[in-house]
Amino acid sequence: MAKRKKKKRKHLTPKPSEAETSEKGKKKKKPFGRRLWDFVRSWGTVILVVLAIRAFVIEAFTVPTGSMEDTILPGDFLLVNKFVYGFKAPFTNKDIIHGRMPRRGEIIVFRYPRNSRWPEPQERYARFFPKWFPLLPIFWDRWEHKFHWYSPQNYVKRCVGLPGDTVEVIDKRVYVNSKPFEEEGKATHKIPQMYPRLVPEEDFHEKWMDIVSFRFTDSLHYSDTLVYISRENFDGLNFSDIRRYYDSLFTRLFFTDRIPGIHFEDYVMNFYMNPAYLQYLNKHHLQVPLPPEDCVDLRSYYNDLYLDTGFDTLPDMDSLHFASYIMHFHMRDNFGPIVVPEGMVFGMGDNRDQSEDCRYWGFIPVDLLKGSPLVTYYSLGDGPNLFARILRTKWKRIGRVVN
Repeated sequence: MAKRKKKKRKHLTPKPSEAETSEKGKKKKKPFGRRLWDFVRSWGTVILVVLAIRAFVIEAFTVPTGSMEDTILPGDFLLVNKFVYGFKAPFTNKDIIHGRMPRRGEIIVFRYPRNSRWPEPQERYARFFPKWFPLLPIFWDRWEHKFHWYSPQNYVKRCVGLPGDTVEVIDKRVYVNSKPFEEEGKATHKIPQMYPRLVPEEDFHEKWMDIVSFRFTDSLHYSDTLVYISRENFDGLNFSDIRRYYDSLFTRLFFTDRIPGIHFEDYVMNFYMNPAYLQYLNKHHLQVPLPPEDCVDLRSYYNDLYLDTGFDTLPDMDSLHFASYIMHFHMRDNFGPIVVPEGMVFGMGDNRDQSEDCRYWGFIPVDLLKGSPLVTYYSLGDGPNLFARILRTKWKRIGRVVN
C-alpha cells in the first residue's frame, strides 16, 4: 500500500486587528530636544553663513527719506558692501581688519552719530542680551512695563570731505580745498531761494562748532566727543551769548546793507515780536520800530519797548528752535569754511536744499561707517499705504548701480 504523504500544516499568524495595524503604522514621535537638535544640525550652518554675510559682507538697507534725490529715492532698497571700510568685530565698531577710507564723492552708509548705541536713560531699560553679544536689540522698559525695540538710525550721504579737507559752500556750490567739488553734477536744488552769508568766513568754523556743541551736548556718545569737548569754551557755552552774537550780527549786516531787510525782519518776527503788540501796530498802521545800529541784545530792546507801551514781555525762548533756525536757513546756502578733523569725514545729501546732513549736526566719525551701496535691488513706488506702494513698484530702478 502506498503511504500517504503527510501534509505539512501551515502555522498561520493571526491577522492583526485594524487598531493594531494603525498603531504600528504611526511613527514614534521624537522628543522635543531631539527635534530641536535635528533642526539645528540641518539649518544651523546655513543660518550662520547668512548671518555672517549680513554682518560682515553684504547687508540690505531701506532709504526712507529724499535727502539723496535723485541719486537714491525714498523707498529704494540697497545692497551695501560692509567690508569696504574694514572688517569689524561682531556687535562693535572696532576693526579687526582695517579697510580703506572713503573717497571723495563716494556714497557712504553710517550710523547716525547723534543716536546712542543703547536706549537711554540706560537705567530705564533692562537688556536681554549682554553688551558683548547683543543678538537682538530688544529691551524691557521698566517704566512702562513692555518690550522695547531699539536700533540706532542708519543714514546715507555722499562723502564730501576727508580728514584735513577744507569744505565750503558758496551760493549753494560746494568747494573742497578751494576747488569745485568734482561730484557737484549729482546735486539737485529744489528750493530756488538763496540765503546770503551771515557769519564771516574767518569766524565760521568756531561759531558753527559752538552751535553744534550747544545743540548736541547731551548726545555726544562716540569718538566724535573729543572734537567738541576739547575746545576751550565747551564748558562755558551759554545760550544768551550765542543769541547776542546773532542779534548783533543781524543788526550790523542789516544797517550796512549786507543782508536784505526781509531776512532781518524774519529774524525779528520769529523771535522778538509780541503778537499783541504787532496787532496794535497793524491796527494803527504803524511800522515795527527798528533798534539802534549798535544794538547787541534785541530781546532786551523789544522787551523794554513792550513795557513802555503796556504790553507783556516775551516768554523764554526755545533755544533749540533758535539754533535750528540759524543753521537750516543761514548755514544752508553759504557754509564754511570748516576743516574736517582727523578720524572724521563730512557728508552731504545730493538733495542739497532738503538734506539733513553734516551742515546741521556735525562730523561723521570714521568708526561709524557701515559700508557703501552697491545696487538697488528693489524700489517701492509712491502711495498712501504699503499695498499701493507695492503696486507702483519702480521696476526700472531695480538692478541699478548706485554711484
